[in-house]
Amino acid sequence: MLLSVCDANAARQPRRTSALCLDHMALSVTERGSTIHLGRAYRTSLLSCIVLGALMLHSCPSRSIRLWLCVLAGRRKPLLFGITLALAGFSAASARAQVQGILFQGTARPVVAHGTGSWCAAELGPTSFERVRAGLALMSFPALHYTLSTSSGATYYTLSGQARLVFSNATAGTLRFTEPKAYPPDVLSPTFTAYSESYDAGRLIVRFRIRFANCNFLFVGTHRS
Repeated sequence: MLLSVCDANAARQPRRTSALCLDHMALSVTERGSTIHLGRAYRTSLLSCIVLGALMLHSCPSRSIRLWLCVLAGRRKPLLFGITLALAGFSAASARAQVQGILFQGTARPVVAHGTGSWCAAELGPTSFERVRAGLALMSFPALHYTLSTSSGATYYTLSGQARLVFSNATAGTLRFTEPKAYPPDVLSPTFTAYSESYDAGRLIVRFRIRFANCNFLFVGTHRS
C-alpha cells in the first residue's frame, strides 16, 4: 500500500511535495492500482488519526508498507499524525504476516437467515483456516445450507468440506467449493463480502458474509493455531 499525504498546491507542483497543508489536506490511499480519496479539510486531530489508522488496519496487505508523509517545516503535530498512521499500518502488516502459512483449527458459529422465498444457514461444527498467500485462503466448513422455495416446491442445497476463498479485493471475493458438481454455479461458488480477520495470541477470528442469490448470512469462525 502506498499512502500519500500532501498539500493542495503539491498536486500542481509534482516536484515539490515537502509541505503539508494543515487546514485543507488531501489524502489518498493507493492499493493494487485503485485509489481511495478520503477528501479534503481533514484536521490533524485524534479523530482523524483514529479514522485513518483504522483504514490502514483494515486494508493493509502483508507486504511491506511505504509511507510518504509531507511535513510542514516547524510544525510538530503533522509528525505525530504520521507516526500514528505508520504504527497502525506496521501493526496490521505484522499481524497478517503471523497468520499466513499457519493452519488454524476451530469452531463455526451456528446461524440461520431468511431471504425472499428462501432460507440459509451455517451449522455449529469444526472449521479450519489457512491463508495460503495474498488473495487466497483455504477454509473448511461443517455444513452450509441454502433452500430455495418456488411454486413447484423447494430445492435444498448443502455445502461442506474445504473451499477456497478467492479475494477480488481486501474484503470481498468468491467462495469456491468443488463438490457437488451437479449444483448450479452460483450455489457452488457463492460470493462473500465484509471479510475481516482479528488475531491475538494465537486466536484467530474470521468473519465474512456469505451471499447466495436469495439469502445471505454472517459466517463467524473462531480458531486457534
